[in-house]
Amino acid sequence: VENLRHCPPVLNVLSLHRADLTDAGLGKVAAYPGPAACAALTLNYTRVTDAGLAHLKKFPNLAALDFRTNALTGAGLAHLNDLPNLTRLNLNESTKLTPADLARLDGSRILVAAFGWCPKLD
Repeated sequence: VENLRHCPPVLNVLSLHRADLTDAGLGKVAAYPGPAACAALTLNYTRVTDAGLAHLKKFPNLAALDFRTNALTGAGLAHLNDLPNLTRLNLNESTKLTPADLARLDGSRILVAAFGWCPKLD
């Protein structure tokens, strides 16, 4: 994560797929200058939790979030409401999401959403 600070601003996609990324690590990434321009972020198979998603407010242009295989709850989904440009959301394999959790997400602007293989939503 520390080496990302030396990268130029991300203009489109930042993939941290299978990175050993924690909430603190996402906080560091969010503090770098690059995320402000990022339109798509992949956090699949990371250790980011509900609390870590608060750092996404530093990604104001984020339109797509791919965050498969996670343990998010409604508390994490609530942070996504702070992303005004978010239109695509992939939360496949979210092991803890319930229908009540989904109610915390303002889905009015989400055009494409994926919630496959979420055991508590079946």
